[in-house]
Amino acid sequence: MKKFNRLLLGTLVVTAMLGTTNTFAGGKPACRINGTVSYVYTGTSFAPTGNIQFSETGILEINRNNSVSGEGTITFQFPNFNGQGPLWLLLNEVQTNGVITQDPANPCVGNADFLATATVVNSSNPAIVPPGFVLYADAQRSISFAAALKGDQVNLISTSPGTIASGTGFKQ
Repeated sequence: MKKFNRLLLGTLVVTAMLGTTNTFAGGKPACRINGTVSYVYTGTSFAPTGNIQFSETGILEINRNNSVSGEGTITFQFPNFNGQGPLWLLLNEVQTNGVITQDPANPCVGNADFLATATVVNSSNPAIVPPGFVLYADAQRSISFAAALKGDQVNLISTSPGTIASGTGFKQ
């Protein structure tokens, strides 16, 4: 009988553990938005020089205090850069001083605000924009996100003025 009771108790404990999920207010499953997230992101920025197509990939580090930082690679395609013709740029962008604000009613959605600095790595015309040139420094950026319950996939859209872009991130 003791063996049966131990077996039954063990089965109940395992069953209880498998059925447990993290929850937030209202009994809904919680999202865990922290750790390393790799992302891809594409869109258009609308600038005085014209519409700029871009693609970006990178890594974001999100800690349990809801701060975020990261680094990415961006390609910009200017149709006419300051009246000097088409220009393609490869940039290294560093994101700093980021803060994530989750919706209190649903932590699976929210916003991230951060500063971004981009340095030219390569240029189709180095006479116009040479490698090493800082294209922008400490520019305010913001994105809205919707995360899967475990935070392993995050959908992103730009909420920065003058930019229409979207992408997806995956927890590493």
